[in-house]
Amino acid sequence: MEMKEKYIVNDKTSIILPEFDENGNLLSVVMEETDMFKVNIEPTDLIDFSLRRYGSSLRGARDGARTLLGEISMPPIVLNLSKSVYWFPSMSPDKKDCVWLAANHVKEYEAIDKKQMKVVLNHGSEVILDWSQYSFEKRYLRAFMLKHKIEGQTPYGAVSESKAGYFIRKKGKDRNYRKFDK
Repeated sequence: MEMKEKYIVNDKTSIILPEFDENGNLLSVVMEETDMFKVNIEPTDLIDFSLRRYGSSLRGARDGARTLLGEISMPPIVLNLSKSVYWFPSMSPDKKDCVWLAANHVKEYEAIDKKQMKVVLNHGSEVILDWSQYSFEKRYLRAFMLKHKIEGQTPYGAVSESKAGYFIRKKGKDRNYRKFDK
């Protein structure tokens, strides 16, 4: 499997899995469409590195998600808003065996038993994860809740057409602006 020193997670990236090399160093196994390769950086650090390239950080993404979803543990993150890329962790990102999954790449999923899930990705690859169905669904649905809260809002500064007909101006030597009917 090819090894890359650097990589930026993008809208084609579907999953990041942890893997320990022969020296015990943690690195990432990345699936981008149907390609799989290794990146010489830990999964959570890879997410943070990528977020920084998009103008954020893992801390900022987590804080933003908590602002919108409440004080939850292991919140999903928006990696790239312009491409609607939302990710969620399998467990605390501080744990070495945390798996990161792109919500928009999950085609279907099913429980194998109480502690394992089969996840089918959009391009047809199947991944067996040590994840209970309850835990998986909770995090998966939170990613879409975050998407709805972010993308369903009117951006700051957006102007919408109004039906009211007002004329606003200063009159004479008045210091303040006033509203007048047209």
